[in-house]
Amino acid sequence: MDGPVIVRWRGTRLGSALVLGGLVILGLVLVLQTGVAGPPGGAPASLWATDPRVNDCGLSTPGNQLRMVVPLDRARDVAAYVPGLGGAPELQNDRPALLVVFRGDYVWFRDGRVYHNVVCVWQQDYTHVYPDVDLTDARLPS
Repeated sequence: MDGPVIVRWRGTRLGSALVLGGLVILGLVLVLQTGVAGPPGGAPASLWATDPRVNDCGLSTPGNQLRMVVPLDRARDVAAYVPGLGGAPELQNDRPALLVVFRGDYVWFRDGRVYHNVVCVWQQDYTHVYPDVDLTDARLPS
């Protein structure tokens, strides 16, 4: 057979939508696995901007900026990322948690005070905000 072989796919709109959806999912998987936000398990902070748990931590306050968000299977695993919080008694449990680390100044929405090195841990409708955390040995993105 001489010449190129041209294959024309006569798909349906549903088939086209499924292929496009698959490509979008593949793209998201590749983005999440690049470690843009830091250590394994972290996702780019921009993907979390609409998550209500992150807003409960203070993202909805103007000026507060995310540095990293990591979903955790167990709250006690926070210490693997932020050793400075390893001794917090409210985190010594096996409930799922969301670790949220803020970049730069953090404004406390209740009184307007400004803090630094703020870490928030959300678990089962409880939000624990920790200001001025020692992040010296923390596994965070630069």
